[in-house]
Amino acid sequence: MTANRNFKRKVRARVAKTGESYTSALRHFRLNPTGDPMPETDPGRVRLAVAQTLVRDAHPADLRAGGAEVRDLMRQAHQAGATLVHFPEGAVCWPNKFTLSMHGPDKVGPSDWDRFDWDTLREEPASTTSTSSRTLAARTGPPSKEDRTAF
Repeated sequence: MTANRNFKRKVRARVAKTGESYTSALRHFRLNPTGDPMPETDPGRVRLAVAQTLVRDAHPADLRAGGAEVRDLMRQAHQAGATLVHFPEGAVCWPNKFTLSMHGPDKVGPSDWDRFDWDTLREEPASTTSTSSRTLAARTGPPSKEDRTAF
């Protein structure tokens, strides 16, 4: 037995009436994660914002400042009408060789990654993800299977 048979019947009726694809018709019946109706978009167009951030070190204050800067740039891109924003590698943090050197901050040596603040680095992407879900489609890497099948 088909789940949500009546819902699917409504979507198929719109497909028959308008000639649009099932996925396009579905956008008129489903709400986005914030509960608002899905916006009308041209499926062939993406408005891209390219952002440049300051180079930051691996200190906790720098990690938090980098994350705050990324979130602020995301908001600005959204206000300008962007649907996707691209950040450079190391947008939140780019650890300095001296900071992570096992010989201390005065001499470059092999990296001691135990000196890195991993907890703060985990917190910043979580906060950024929360902001992106409220503003625009920000992602790193290719879309996940859930993203590809969400609609």
